[in-house]
Amino acid sequence: MPQPSNLRRDRAKLALSILLAASVAGAAMAQSQPELILPPGFGDPVAPAPPPPTTPASPTPAPDASPDAPRRAPSPDLSRLEDIIASEGLDSAAEPVEVVPPIEYPDARRRDPALAGVIWPEAIGYAGPAWGSASGKFLSVLLRRTDGPLASRWAQIGLRNMLIARTAAPGGVNPADWVAERAWLLLKLGEADAARLLVASIDSDTFTPKMIQVAAQVALANSDPSGLCAIETELAKVEPKMAPLVTAMCASLAGESERAAADIEQARRRGRAEAIDLTLADKVVGAGAESARAVTVEWEPVTLLTSWRYGLSTATAMMPPERLITAADPQVRGWLARAPMFAAPDARGSGLGPRGRARARGSGFGSGGRISRGAGARARGRPPPGA
Repeated sequence: MPQPSNLRRDRAKLALSILLAASVAGAAMAQSQPELILPPGFGDPVAPAPPPPTTPASPTPAPDASPDAPRRAPSPDLSRLEDIIASEGLDSAAEPVEVVPPIEYPDARRRDPALAGVIWPEAIGYAGPAWGSASGKFLSVLLRRTDGPLASRWAQIGLRNMLIARTAAPGGVNPADWVAERAWLLLKLGEADAARLLVASIDSDTFTPKMIQVAAQVALANSDPSGLCAIETELAKVEPKMAPLVTAMCASLAGESERAAADIEQARRRGRAEAIDLTLADKVVGAGAESARAVTVEWEPVTLLTSWRYGLSTATAMMPPERLITAADPQVRGWLARAPMFAAPDARGSGLGPRGRARARGSGFGSGGRISRGAGARARGRPPPGA
């Protein structure tokens, strides 16, 4: 039987052995763990942010009992229009400032229609009052009943120079209407370019209804549809049938091809204009910028060459049929000789005989050979009565 001392010694050795084995196992386990490569502090729980420091609320000042004490206005909210106006010191209820419209014609540059003309009388050998003491109404009727061209070339040259001279208008007639009578006689003489110079010698804001109608005829006689655009608004009042087509042509010449096409289609649906008149206007629209409209003109059913048909066809470099030119009045030969789209041999060989008597009347919209019923103007020569 072992002694108690030996038993205690054996227990101490066993405990020591167990302790050594546990320490060796702990070191081995520590060496088997992977090395941590993340930066220090990564993955650690985030410390909560410290609460913001609380400031003691400032005591609200007691309202001043005095009614006269000034009160502080609240800061304006610049996102609202009213506050922006108030911040700029503006009064939204103030009356609007009257804006003076721009002056198209300065006073120093205005031209008196009573002195319309392009050459001085002294330059052509005239002195003193050009029309004497004759009444303006009498002279208007005299010019209206004068037919042309004149038999004497020298007489026609003298009359042309007198009509475009810068002479005072006679009494008893509106100065703009007197210019219209002179320009109309120039057209009957075949002097389309001289008529254009005379019409351009007065300001367009002084045009009367008669002057507007004659200005339209002058533009057509010069194969210049763009000349109608300057009187487009006023033309709607005196030529309602022509106005929609003029609006379409002017829109095309201004580069608004879509608007021009829509205006032409609207005029076609209304059916007020004859087929040839609308087709020629459509051809002018197709000649404008950014327009791809192709138009075929059928002259077979046409029996009359009006100033509208002459002006639009020659403006697009299309010679009217010879049968229509031959039947036209003699002054059309003068217009055609000055047409910018044709050479002189083409104009001379057009077949226009001196005895052709079919009238190139009015604008060609079925008004019985007149520019309008009130005007009574014909391409052969009867502008509006009652000048």
